[in-house]
Amino acid sequence: MCEDILNGTVEDIERTREKITSALGTEAGLLAEILPSLGHIVGEQPTKTAVGGVEAQNRLHAAFRALSRSVCTPEAPAVIVLDDVQWADELSLDLMRTLVLEEEGVERADIDSPRPSSPLLLVLCYRDNEVDYSHPMSFLISDLRSAGIGLTEINVENLSREDTNQLLSDASHMHTATSRPLADIVYRMTQGNCFFVEQFLNSLCRDRLLYRIQSNYDSDNEKNKEWKWRWDEVVISSLDLSDNVVDLLAGRIMKLTPWARDVLQVAACIGSTFDIATLQLVFDSGDKRRRPSAGCYSFASQKRRDTGGNKDKKEDGEELCKILELAVEEGLVDVI
Repeated sequence: MCEDILNGTVEDIERTREKITSALGTEAGLLAEILPSLGHIVGEQPTKTAVGGVEAQNRLHAAFRALSRSVCTPEAPAVIVLDDVQWADELSLDLMRTLVLEEEGVERADIDSPRPSSPLLLVLCYRDNEVDYSHPMSFLISDLRSAGIGLTEINVENLSREDTNQLLSDASHMHTATSRPLADIVYRMTQGNCFFVEQFLNSLCRDRLLYRIQSNYDSDNEKNKEWKWRWDEVVISSLDLSDNVVDLLAGRIMKLTPWARDVLQVAACIGSTFDIATLQLVFDSGDKRRRPSAGCYSFASQKRRDTGGNKDKKEDGEELCKILELAVEEGLVDVI
């Protein structure tokens, strides 16, 4: 959102800055510390004396509500998409609850009647098999429903054969009639599981079983260059694949060195998100000449974390930073 604002005209940025600073008041500095990109909009702001406990939580909630009211309008509504919400802590879920209820103008004691639509749309993605009746997420849904907030629940199913073909056609810019033979194989291998489809196609490209060739080459006319996809249906159809995507990910992990696999195993034990400093403490990496840039890493999915935590023990090998660089290149972890 902040990047979109900063990409606007000077007049738009100044207008938005005035709205935000007016709404946040003395709390502008608090949110600028949490959201550095916001600081580029509001500029340097004084901060209040730090507090703790309930007062700090109330200040944070009030600041986010004020920010939401200043940037979310019927003319420019906002959409917030949060993934893997089943892992969110209670404080984060409480912030979501407060943000939505306050945006709708709903007091906690007044949750009896439906409310008008809001310029804020909150999209929460979670695994319902990990959320039971006692999970904080269940309480959040119950509170929002009781408050009359419009909720739409979408149960994500596997892609159909036709949907798989359409996805492949859109991604490769092939006509659906051209992509259908490959899509039929992909669907048979993955049963339409979106994550499986992505991983299977990526593995085909990495192994050069799915590749592009250039046709109608004309060195004097760039516009006449065309690319076409090629694949071997017989070879792809003969691949011995399990119906579990872990096999695909395990194959990629096994291409790393034993020491690299051990690093991923330890990272999986740390959690879905981990930082380089923690790994360096575990492995006591003495080579500081090639430290990776500061920041955190996260497994690109829970499947990748599960697979990473089930591999061989370490042997001497490459530096820790090189391992993470390889893992990022392989799509096993992301830099956050």
